[in-house]
Amino acid sequence: MVDPFTGDTRVISGSVESIMNMKGKTKKLSEFIGGCGAGRLYCGLEPNGDIQPCVFIPIKIGNIRNDRLKYVWATSPVLERIREREKFVGCGKCKYRFVCGGCRARAYGYFGDLQAPDPGCINNSKYWDLLKQGGELKIPVARKKFFLF
Repeated sequence: MVDPFTGDTRVISGSVESIMNMKGKTKKLSEFIGGCGAGRLYCGLEPNGDIQPCVFIPIKIGNIRNDRLKYVWATSPVLERIREREKFVGCGKCKYRFVCGGCRARAYGYFGDLQAPDPGCINNSKYWDLLKQGGELKIPVARKKFFLF
């Protein structure tokens, strides 16, 4: 069987027909699972039971010993901010925001804001340059740091 995308003649799993049936259906899936999964696909759990959006984002959003994970997952304002990709500075306007979205831990680490730009992205080089010059990110809307517990 020939791979219709690469022309490779080795055996591939699935038929050409099944592969072609997937065309157009994978975009929504890639937008959902793409990019940073913090607070969208996973969260961090510390040894003491603290729940965090990611193991690299030191914001306590609950504690598994006292809070039901399902409740924290559904009601956390911190996770809500991470899920609002269109509101990210820099990344929010990028055409790749749903398949990338930037690293929210890096945004928080450098700028103290989960919706700040990811300065590690090539498309956000102006923010990296700002950091190198010792500048601060000026966000037009007042943002709060989240430490809920």
